[in-house]
Amino acid sequence: MEGTSPKDKLDSTYRTALTKNWMVWPWVQAANFTLVPLEHRVMVVNIVALEQDRGTGSATEIDQLLNEVSYLSILQKPVRYNVV
Repeated sequence: MEGTSPKDKLDSTYRTALTKNWMVWPWVQAANFTLVPLEHRVMVVNIVALEQDRGTGSATEIDQLLNEVSYLSILQKPVRYNVV
């Protein structure tokens, strides 16, 4: 532990972390479900989560990343799913 009780640590960091997540993830998921093909959605979420965990994932970097992913997905052939 870091010299404080777990309750104090939770009280001091929870609200900030929750607020930051609310600023990032609704936009990521909205873009993910509307722009990214089904087979790449998990990859997009994993990349954004990795950047966020590294602490360097600012909002502009995430926007640039999503633009690159959506651009790359446009270049691919469409995938047809046979639903029975």
